[in-house]
Amino acid sequence: MLEKLRSDYDMKTPTRGDSRQAGTLTDDFVDRFAIVGTPDRCIERLRALAALGLDKVAISGGTRGTLAEDATVRKRLVAEQVLPGMRG
Repeated sequence: MLEKLRSDYDMKTPTRGDSRQAGTLTDDFVDRFAIVGTPDRCIERLRALAALGLDKVAISGGTRGTLAEDATVRKRLVAEQVLPGMRG
């Protein structure tokens, strides 16, 4: 997977959700190396990482190429559900 990702990588579109490299990533790869899914699933994954001692994460919003409405919903879910869920 990493070799394919490297060979498909387009430096002109590094963070675009509709880039060639984004299309290379399989669901299994994303599930293993990212935190995605419902707010409950994201909270579960973040709590598991916190239990391992991780105390900082970077949360990205919608990538370029994402519909603005989708990015707005994602940001709202993180702010209203995921972050408060980490406190509880």
